[in-house]
Amino acid sequence: METQQIVEALNADPMNWEALEAGSSQAIATGKWNAALTLTSRMVRLRPCTDLYRRLAHTVSRLSYPLSTLIYLQAALQCNDGDEEMTAATKAEWDSLTTNLIESSTRVARLYDAIKPTLSLTSETITQYQSIADPRDRVELVKTLLNDQGIPIGLSYYYTTDLLDTGNAPGAIDVTMAVLLRGDVSINNLINITAALISHKDIPEIVAIAQATVNLHPKNAGAWANLGGTFDVRRRPWECISSSKEALKLDPKMTSAWNNLANAYKNIGDNSAAAKAYQSALDLLNWKDKKVLSNYLLMLQYTSDFTTEEKAREHWKYGDLFPDAPELPGRDIVPGVDRLRIGFLSPDFNAHACAYFLLPLWEYLASNGVDVFAYYNASRVDQVTTQFQRNALVWRDVENLSDEDLRDLIIDDELDALIDPAGHTKKNRLGVFGLRAAPVQLTWLGHPNTTGVKQIDWRVTDEHCDPEGSDHLYAESLYRLPMGNFGVYRPLVNRTGADRETFREQAPPCLSNGYITFGSCNNLAKLNDECLNLWARVLHLVPESRLFLESAGFSQKEFRQMILKKFAVLGIEEARVTLADRDYARQYLIYNDIDICLDPFPCNGGTTTFDLVWMACPFVTLEGDSFVSRMGTMVAHQIGRPEWIAKGHDEYLSIAKNLASDFEALADLRMKQRQSVEQSPLMDESMFGQQFVQMLWNITTEQEAK
Repeated sequence: METQQIVEALNADPMNWEALEAGSSQAIATGKWNAALTLTSRMVRLRPCTDLYRRLAHTVSRLSYPLSTLIYLQAALQCNDGDEEMTAATKAEWDSLTTNLIESSTRVARLYDAIKPTLSLTSETITQYQSIADPRDRVELVKTLLNDQGIPIGLSYYYTTDLLDTGNAPGAIDVTMAVLLRGDVSINNLINITAALISHKDIPEIVAIAQATVNLHPKNAGAWANLGGTFDVRRRPWECISSSKEALKLDPKMTSAWNNLANAYKNIGDNSAAAKAYQSALDLLNWKDKKVLSNYLLMLQYTSDFTTEEKAREHWKYGDLFPDAPELPGRDIVPGVDRLRIGFLSPDFNAHACAYFLLPLWEYLASNGVDVFAYYNASRVDQVTTQFQRNALVWRDVENLSDEDLRDLIIDDELDALIDPAGHTKKNRLGVFGLRAAPVQLTWLGHPNTTGVKQIDWRVTDEHCDPEGSDHLYAESLYRLPMGNFGVYRPLVNRTGADRETFREQAPPCLSNGYITFGSCNNLAKLNDECLNLWARVLHLVPESRLFLESAGFSQKEFRQMILKKFAVLGIEEARVTLADRDYARQYLIYNDIDICLDPFPCNGGTTTFDLVWMACPFVTLEGDSFVSRMGTMVAHQIGRPEWIAKGHDEYLSIAKNLASDFEALADLRMKQRQSVEQSPLMDESMFGQQFVQMLWNITTEQEAK
C-alpha cells in the first residue's frame, strides 16, 4: 500500500489490519519510530504474538526506552510461539539488558536480591500487613523484611502503593524496576510503574511504559486510565481524552479516568465537558476527595456556565470536608519590640508565576522585623528557589509529610500566622490549614476565589478585585489592602543577571507592519467560545487587523485545527490568525509582536497582564463581578488607564477600535507606559511591604476584628 492509501484506510478504520501492517513496516524501514510504535501497538492488541512483541521491543529500543524494551522482551518470552531460535535470541537480549540495568543502580540491585520469586504471598502475610493501619508503619515493616529474609513479589505490589501514598515516588520506582527485572510484567506491577513515574513526569519513557501496559493488558481499565494519566502530565490532552474514554468503557466507575478526562477537557478549553467529568468523578467519591475537588474548583474559574454565587457554593463543599478545629493561642507579641514569625506553605518557591509577587514581599519582610518560615511542598530546586532560601529564616522541605505531621511541625514552630499562596492550584496543602496549624491563617495570591476553608481566617485582596458587597462570597474574611492592589510585581525574577536593555520598550509593530496585531498570551483554558467570538468581532471591526495567540499546546495540530476552525466559522480566515507555541525564552519579548492585548474573560490574565503592561503594551479588559474577572480592572486602574476597562461587549469593541485607530498615538503611549507602570502601586515594593506588615500586626494582635 502507498502512504496515502495507508492514511486513508486508517482514517476510515484505525484498526484496519492490512493498513496497520503496511504502515508499521514502512515506518520501521524509514526510521519513523514513534509512528512504528503507535501502529504496531494497535496490531499487538488485535493479535498478540512473539513476532509483534519483538518488533515493539526493537522499536522502543531505538527510542532509547530500556524499561519498555524489557517489558516487550518479557512478553515475547511468555508468549513463546514455539520458535526455539527466536526464543533463545530474545532470552539473550533480556539477559544482557537486565544485567546492564542491575549494574547501573545499587539501590535496584539490592532490591532485586531481596525480592524473592520463590517466596509465596500467603493470606496470613496479607492479613498481617493490612492489620497495620498507618501506611508508614507498613513501609517500615517491609523495609525490615527486605533486610532480613526478603519478600515475595506479591507483597511488593502493596509496598509500592504505600510508598506512593506516603510520598516516596523514587522508592516506588526502584521497587517496581526491581520487580520488572525479575520478569514480572503483571498488570499490578506495570500499573505501579506507571503510577510511580507519573510523579516524575519529566521522564521521557513514561508514555511508552503506559502504552506497553495497555498493549499487554488491553482489557484492563486501570491500564487505560494510567495511559490517560501519562498523557495528562505530558500535556497531550487529545490522547488523554481517547485513552480515558477507553478506560471508562471498561469501567464507568473508574474515578481516576474521569479525573484525567476532565483535566484534558479543561486543557483544550471545553470547560462545560470538564465540569461534567469532574462531577462524575466526585459523585463516585461522595465529594470527599480533596485532590479531585481542588481540580474541579480551579477549573470553575475558567467557565461562564456557573454564576459567581454558584462557584462560591461549590467551593464551600471543600470546606465541609474539615470538622471544626480548635483555636490555637497566639504569642504575646508587641509591635516594635518583637519580630513576627510568619510561615508560607506552598509548592511554588521556584520559577513559578507566583515568584514575581512572593519574592519581593519576602525580601521586605526579612528586612523589616519579620522572620519568614518556608514550608516547601515540592522537590524542584532552581535559581529562584535559592533566592527564596536566602530570605527565609527557616526552610523546611515538607512534601513527604502527612497533613497531620505537617500541622504538628508548624505548631511546634510557634508561628504568629501561616499564609497559603497556592489555594486550589496543584500540590496545595489546604488540608493542613483545615486542621488549623497557626493561630491566624491567611490565603493570598494563588487562587482567584475563596478556598472554602473556614479555618482560614483572612483572604488578602483589594478594593478593585473584591469591591464592597462581595464579602458574602468568601469563607474567609476579606482584608483589602489600602493601596488598591493585592500584590506587588517584580519582572525578570526568573532571569538573574538579565540585561534590562534586552527588554526595553519598543515602538508598536503596526508602524512597520501597516496593520494592527491584537494578541493574547494566556493559557488555552481561558479561551472559551464567548471570548473567541468577541475577539472575532474585534477583527471584523478593524480591517486588515491580525490576531496573535501564544499558548502551550499550539505545537499540536489538534489545537491549531480546533482554534482555526472556530475562527473560520466566525468568518475569520486562517491568514489573519497566528498561533504560536509557548516559548518561555520570549516571555517578555513576545509583546514586541503585539500592538494591543485582549484580556480573556471570565478568567482574566494574571501574571501575563503584569508582564504585558510592563512591556508597554496596552490592553482591553471586560469588567466582571468577581475577583477572577476583575484582575484586569485592577491593573488598569492602578496604572491610571481606567479607559481600557469595558462594562460590556460593545464597549470592549469600542475601546479596541479606538486604540487601533491611531498608530502614532499608540506609539506615543507605548514609549511612556513603562515609566507609568514602574511608578504605579503595582511595582511599589516598599509601600506594599509596609501595608502587608501592618496587616500582619493588625490581625495577629487582634487590633482588627475579623
